[in-house]
Amino acid sequence: MKTLYECLFGKGKRLFGFSSFFVFLLGLTLTTSAGPKPAVFWGEATARVEGKSIVVRARLRNDQTDVWRLFGPDRVVFSAMVVDGSGNPVPNCSGEVGFAYPVPQGTWATVDAMRIQAPSLPGRYTVLVGPVRYPAGARRGVALDVKQVEIVIP
Repeated sequence: MKTLYECLFGKGKRLFGFSSFFVFLLGLTLTTSAGPKPAVFWGEATARVEGKSIVVRARLRNDQTDVWRLFGPDRVVFSAMVVDGSGNPVPNCSGEVGFAYPVPQGTWATVDAMRIQAPSLPGRYTVLVGPVRYPAGARRGVALDVKQVEIVIP
């Protein structure tokens, strides 16, 4: 009786000094390790300091299989949060805004002028932006994707 290896590759076959089975496993690993499709395709994301505020603008496409809903269980909002150079959130410098309409798969959404408070201390900061899903009954959201935008507070 033949083994699975012998059925697939024949007995004792080698490719570049490696067994055919090893080459098969390597190819299988390389073709399946790409992971799941990203939830978001980014068109753009910008953050600009205006006085004591940061104005965030973004254009993104829903590449998930479901609709980003405005209300109810599994609602999706657009979120922005400022972090310092160590990656720690800056207090009171974050916010969320709902999309203007439900966003079906493959549809583009625009966040035109979301304002959040700017840090009070000068320096370099990162604004983390992206859609956040609130599963039914959850108090905390789950980021579907995050884009980083660098800013400088003069």
